[in-house]
Amino acid sequence: MSEEEEGQRVVLEGAVVYLHVVEKTAGGESYIHIDIDHPDLNDIIVPRESTYAGGKKGGLFVGLRMQQAQRAQEYAQARL
Repeated sequence: MSEEEEGQRVVLEGAVVYLHVVEKTAGGESYIHIDIDHPDLNDIIVPRESTYAGGKKGGLFVGLRMQQAQRAQEYAQARL
């Protein structure tokens, strides 16, 4: 969220963000992706669910599907 955007933030203390570089898979291919690790994220996006990400000035955002957004809202309300 940029400084101009309104709203409240729930900071995920201890979240780890990194580029995950896999040089060779069993099939001989290489790939790279961004990982965001924090145990509470599974309260919002459960394992094997998909979502989408987009770039923004200074970072990126992760878009949430309807059920994910509802879980995120409940998570945030419990912490604000």
